[in-house]
Amino acid sequence: MKKYGEQLIRFLSSRQGKRYLHFCYSWGAALVIIGAMFKILHFSYANEMLMVAMSLEAVIFVLSAFDFPEGLPEKEIPPVPARPVNSPAKIHEADYEETLRILTRQMERLTGFIHSVNTVSGEIEKHSFTYGVQIRQMGENLKELNLLYQQLIEQFDKQPEPDEPEDENEILN
Repeated sequence: MKKYGEQLIRFLSSRQGKRYLHFCYSWGAALVIIGAMFKILHFSYANEMLMVAMSLEAVIFVLSAFDFPEGLPEKEIPPVPARPVNSPAKIHEADYEETLRILTRQMERLTGFIHSVNTVSGEIEKHSFTYGVQIRQMGENLKELNLLYQQLIEQFDKQPEPDEPEDENEILN
């Protein structure tokens, strides 16, 4: 099984494999879009088309997992070092004090930033509350307007129809 995986990786890493994968991506995406259009327009076989297209895309995504980005084949990924480069044993006291000063400045900046975010957050909350009140008031106004409109329609329906003239001379008089 490992042999087939290695062959698949070699093929997908080749120029021809990349073209094949790009071809499959393009066709799969096109089929998904057409299936979605069928679904939106309520054409027949929309469900089937979407199922086939989405299944094809899923297979393509599984295959793309075997494709490595250019310049990063599996063997060139550097190993994680067992111990960090700047371990505490290598930091001198002067470096420690400078690092502490830098961290203190950064923490002060972070505190200022958090204070700014809290201020802005409070303003957003206040304006959101005001916006909510305005939306509720607008909804109530719209209900009242609909009620008035309904009353106007009812009054208009109650008015008698004007008599239609029987000939053109009555219109002119």
